[in-house]
This record gives sequence, C-alpha cells and structure tokens, in this order.
Amino acid sequence: MDIKEKYVESVDDEVLSFVYDVASGGDSHCVTVGFVNEEMATQIETLTGLSLGCNRILLTSDAVKHIIKRHGENGQADHSMADYKDIARICYVLNNYDEIFYTGEKSYSLLTKDGERAPHIVISKKIDGFYYVIEAVSDGKKKQNNVVTAFRTNKI
Repeated sequence: MDIKEKYVESVDDEVLSFVYDVASGGDSHCVTVGFVNEEMATQIETLTGLSLGCNRILLTSDAVKHIIKRHGENGQADHSMADYKDIARICYVLNNYDEIFYTGEKSYSLLTKDGERAPHIVISKKIDGFYYVIEAVSDGKKKQNNVVTAFRTNKI
C-alpha cells in the first residue's frame, strides 16, 4: 500500500465522531489524537528548548471550529479540510510525519510552565501536496500539546 492509500484508510472514527459533534454544535471538549514519541520530543526540544516527555496531543473543540472556519467547506482561507475525514486523519500525519519545524510563532492563549507563550511547531506530511498540523507545545503540568489548526496544500 502506498502513502496515499494509507492516508485514505487512516480515518480515526473517534476523531471523526468528535468533529461531527463539534460541527453540529455539540459540547464535546477534546479528543486525544496522539502522543509525543521520543523522536518527536527530541526534535521539538532541539527546535524550542522545551523538554516534553510523553505529552498527549489534543484536538479541542476550539481547534475544530477554527479548522472548519478557515479551511472547511466555506473556509475563509481555503477549502482544504472541507471533508471532515481529512481532519480525522490528523492522527496519521502526527504518527507518520516527514518534517517538524518551528517558525518562531507563539500561542496567544497557551502557556509553558514558566508562564511563557507556548511555541507553535509545524508538523508536515507529503501527501498529494502537504498536510500541515500546527501544534502549541506546552511543557506545563498537564503534559499536553494542543493542535491549533490543520490544513492541506496542493503545492509540492
């Protein structure tokens, strides 16, 4: 099976259900979409200086609303996430990423344990263009990172 086929088959039913619930006005709060593994933790520490351990990666209802508003069917920026199944494939991207980089941007609402604004890292996977996940890195007490947004491009 090639990468495209693996991607298509990777819909996480729990995440898809969560996305539909949020889109229909439900009050779900968040769902776990992955964990920071050792390799990812090392790369993030090199980029940001933050030591993560095994943080959970959460997709919150606010992030889903943002993704739909900016990248959904009537998205303000594009329509790359119009198919909710693409949002539900975020776990595949996090587990099979090609690259992680740090642009220097920081969160306005999420903080590190030192009270600093949490850095945003970009995780990308090449799949008929690129799938990007922007994640706020937190070394806080809760040991969790939060997905900020996700989108796709056709540019290679």
